[in-house]
Amino acid sequence: MAGAASSAYSLRPKHYPDRRRPLSRVALIATNTYAGALVNAVLEGLRLFHLNVRGKSVVLKPNLVESFSGPVCTHPALVIAAVQCFQRMGASSVIVAEGPRGNAKFLPLKNAGVLNTTGTPD
Repeated sequence: MAGAASSAYSLRPKHYPDRRRPLSRVALIATNTYAGALVNAVLEGLRLFHLNVRGKSVVLKPNLVESFSGPVCTHPALVIAAVQCFQRMGASSVIVAEGPRGNAKFLPLKNAGVLNTTGTPD
């Protein structure tokens, strides 16, 4: 019996496949302001991922939950910069998909011409 147990042990695979999810890729690009250099910083970050969006539709889902000034939501300037970058990269369309509540910061996006709302926020 001991011989059968030891031979069964030797038949076990030596290595098991890694079933963990692959890690997300993240780029951190330093910028001091949400002004003009932001577009260049976003474009630099996007280029690190070698994305081919030419002729494709891109959907952005920012976090425009409330009009807080802190790091709770995505700054509208970053959304505008991302839209402009994907357009420069040749995307056929860039859609900002958002269903915010409260006083979300839509006005800067509308003024920049990157948002065409199909309804009014609550």
